[in-house]
Amino acid sequence: MAEVKIVEVPVETVETVVEPAKPEEMDVRQMVLSFLDAAEAEETDAFLTVMADFKAIWMAAKDLHYNAKGDAFYGVHLLADMVADTEKFFDDLAEVYYLGEKGVPPPKMRHVMKAALNEEKYSQESADKVSAEEGADLTNLLVKRLMAACRITLADIEKAKTMPGLLAGTHAVLDEASRKLLVDIGLLAQTDK
Repeated sequence: MAEVKIVEVPVETVETVVEPAKPEEMDVRQMVLSFLDAAEAEETDAFLTVMADFKAIWMAAKDLHYNAKGDAFYGVHLLADMVADTEKFFDDLAEVYYLGEKGVPPPKMRHVMKAALNEEKYSQESADKVSAEEGADLTNLLVKRLMAACRITLADIEKAKTMPGLLAGTHAVLDEASRKLLVDIGLLAQTDK
């Protein structure tokens, strides 16, 4: 029979167990990421960010769509609708990356929308600082805000594409979204003169 030794552990070496934050005390991103290991959390955060970006573009495009004024109203109005179609990549990414590649449901819509609405990079204040000019009209301001959202999304897509082990289908969706955003930025730049 094996000999059993009882070892006394001094009280000061025992670690205190810290209770995890309650979900209502965490922001959405922290809550989603708290269930994953570090590598999965980084990857999921990158894709949650891109999905929030697509929703932010849609919101900025609809702001422009409904608030465009001036001589070029109709063209800007239609262009805003065309840029809003970038939202289709939200669904493509949810299906190809989450459902197909990972085999898990995508983040809940309320989490993605909350991330899009809470991100400082999309805030009205930061967009106004970047694009406000003396005498700038609302249409020009909204065009610049939409262009900024498209540029932010391009950068976030490039970051997501660096995640190791992504399947070709996910890369294809991200590449197609990048191409569309580049075209959209070019067209928006033509209205911003």
